Amino acid sequence: MTIYFNPRYDSSVFLTAADCGLRTEYAGSEALLQQLELRAGLTCGETDHATRVIAYIEAMEKALDAAGGSLFYAPSFERDDFGTAEIMLGWRDALVKAGWDGKPAGSSEKTDVLSQIEAFFDCPGTADRWKAILREAASRPILGPDDRIKVQGNKATLEPLFQKLFDAINSHYTVVEYEQRSNGSPEGLKCTILEFRNEYDAHEWIASRPLTDNDVVAEADTALLGDILHIMGKPGIGAADEGIGAIMRLLPLGLALFRYPADIGCLQSYLQSPQSPLGTLSVPLYNHICNKGGFGPGWNAIISKASASALPFIGMWDKSKALPEGQASKAEVQDYVKGLDKWAGRKIVTGGELNAQYMALQKNCGSILRLLGRWTAATVPVKTLSRWASHVCTPINISSDYARVGSVNVVDNVADIYSTAGNVIWFASTTDNDIPYEYGFLAPSEIDDLRNAGLLIPDKEQLAQWDRAYKLEGLARCSAVTIVTCARISGVETVKSALLAEISAAVASAPGTPVKKTVTDKVEKDLGKRPKHPFDKSIMDGFSREKESYSSIETLLMSPVDYLLQYVKGYHQYGIEGVADLPTTEGTVAHAYIEALGEACSKDPAAMLAMHKSSFDTLLDQVIDACGLALHLEGNCLEKNNFRVSLRESVNILLDIIIQNGLEIVDFEYPVTEDIAGIGDVFAKIDCLLQDPVDKKYVIFDFKYNYGSKYKKMLEENRELQLEIYRTVVKKKLGSDVKFIGYFVLPRKQLLTPDNTLQPNDAIVEIPRTDLDILKMAVKGYKYRMDQLRSGIAEEGEDLPLGTLRYFWEPDLYPLEANYDDKTKNMDEEDMRKARAYGDKNITLKGGLI
Repeated sequence: MTIYFNPRYDSSVFLTAADCGLRTEYAGSEALLQQLELRAGLTCGETDHATRVIAYIEAMEKALDAAGGSLFYAPSFERDDFGTAEIMLGWRDALVKAGWDGKPAGSSEKTDVLSQIEAFFDCPGTADRWKAILREAASRPILGPDDRIKVQGNKATLEPLFQKLFDAINSHYTVVEYEQRSNGSPEGLKCTILEFRNEYDAHEWIASRPLTDNDVVAEADTALLGDILHIMGKPGIGAADEGIGAIMRLLPLGLALFRYPADIGCLQSYLQSPQSPLGTLSVPLYNHICNKGGFGPGWNAIISKASASALPFIGMWDKSKALPEGQASKAEVQDYVKGLDKWAGRKIVTGGELNAQYMALQKNCGSILRLLGRWTAATVPVKTLSRWASHVCTPINISSDYARVGSVNVVDNVADIYSTAGNVIWFASTTDNDIPYEYGFLAPSEIDDLRNAGLLIPDKEQLAQWDRAYKLEGLARCSAVTIVTCARISGVETVKSALLAEISAAVASAPGTPVKKTVTDKVEKDLGKRPKHPFDKSIMDGFSREKESYSSIETLLMSPVDYLLQYVKGYHQYGIEGVADLPTTEGTVAHAYIEALGEACSKDPAAMLAMHKSSFDTLLDQVIDACGLALHLEGNCLEKNNFRVSLRESVNILLDIIIQNGLEIVDFEYPVTEDIAGIGDVFAKIDCLLQDPVDKKYVIFDFKYNYGSKYKKMLEENRELQLEIYRTVVKKKLGSDVKFIGYFVLPRKQLLTPDNTLQPNDAIVEIPRTDLDILKMAVKGYKYRMDQLRSGIAEEGEDLPLGTLRYFWEPDLYPLEANYDDKTKNMDEEDMRKARAYGDKNITLKGGLI
């Protein structure tokens, strides 16, 4: 048996057929350990990481009790037991790997405390396995005289542990040999350095290369490279993402939902899992949350139709209502985790693609149950549950693709190249250039003491030198090297590694050598901007809306492409982003609160005012639960408090105006449909329709939630189309004049109106306006835009000069959008004022399409 050993090797070593064969293995540290254990007859069923940490937590608790709670880690342990234990277990394992026997060593307080914990700890890990194999190798032969370990590099490039291990093996038989094929210098590398702007441009270039079977790509981010290969239609590589899959996330998300009130972000993510115990219940509940922004009256209706097996996995927050804030019932949490564990076990099937995630979920559930078993109180803070889950749910490798015939050779690191390669492309950019060092928790004096006590602790500088040597060894085996770098990865500026800096310096300081350096960058494609976008007009064949609304009319006038997408094709904005938009949420909640207040008081303004003053907080919390859960997010605490104060004052003022003028509330969200000549049936839902019982004339309030002066400006320019539509349909439907229309802007606590026909009030602001027939313009604009669409033309004005828009030059159309006087200028002049930015919805479809 011949083992080719390199500490940096993993499972992706590049080999040609000539280097493959029976009784030959290419091993990194873990693979070497397994081989030596097999030969030595040692078995060690290593416990998973989370279980070891929990065992260390228990040992740390016992050590604290024995020391009367005076050990240095006590404060950190109280705040975060798992996190503190995980760090200190790492210290312990690093020392054991260096040969520590579990007893105090030197003058280090850390080893003194760790030795006190060690007395109560018996859960071996990888470090203990190395310690055991080193002991066996020193006492007897564990390899035969015909076995060989061929170490890549020279003895000086090995960590002290390996040096001692191989010396012990060679003391019985000469088995270990060293082979180094490079001179340890970048000089002589046939190298090109390409610099790109970001990782996407760099990977796009890599994926476009015509690589042969003898060529290699050294790339840590195989998932991104695989995605781009797919886009280009090239054979895929065997890619794997290291992360926490959607199924694994059910545990931390579910535990977070035990907090009352519910976290809408966690809830939406929880409901989006492709597989969950909720089954078919997930989709309607997710749709409800996205559409309503909270639970609403329809939530319970959906749950009432659910199967009994799904019910234990939703409504966790309700079980915490009566508990102190932020607490959850330990028993309820245990039941939830046990149920999730059993469900995951039932989902594991032979050959299942998601088996790795289900098994990881089971393991994580077991860890949480063990942690809960240690908890003595009847309730547990949800923050503690979330902290445990964040520690326990560690990433795993999730296969995202399988290699196909003709795919390129990919290794994680240039140190993984053993066989002679042809062209090598090395993506060398990184945002973190720090070599991991297990002994960073020790002071230099402590390291000296421990070395004097016989521990094999390497220098950090040596580790960096060894890393350089292994990479140069791999690069030296390549006929030509292309190093690809980029300025930013995910928007973060990259740093240059020491080896890359050394190679770059060699390139710059050695002109005339075979080494050359080039710079490239992806060129921005200027697609140009056009005011008109032609499309297949057959899309409009047979299209006819039963009724329009103010929203659809405005969309057609302002952004025909949005109208085409939303109303003709049926694509709608939908998803998480809309629910999380705080101003929108505040507006929704404000509307809903006023409506709920009216319904509770039979729309009697005096009764509404009394209830508003006595039960404001209770009613508002109910409304927030129903349609504004985003306000409950911890990060929105300050905004929610400000919103409460503002809404309380605004509704006081609104009801004072209504009562002062003796108005009667006809209805909130009053629905009315009437024909408007030139458009057809138009549906309106009026926020608040009132009537003066004296003259029988109507009053229309439309509630707005906006801190700016948008609606004031609209009234000044006579662009309040919504109010004019409302006035028109109410007059036609109810047969009586509308004597007042206005926007009640809740945050500003003002009623903005062009009609000063109510009793004087400081909150009523009359806005003088221009003399334009806005409804007439809208009708003409509607016909013009609709004719354009039926002709296969969608005219947009995204940051274009007004003079390029045909709509701008049609008489009596453009004042709808802005009161400009540019029409005296030449249509082709470049200095024509630019149009408003149209098309927000079709530029970014928030949350996707349904």
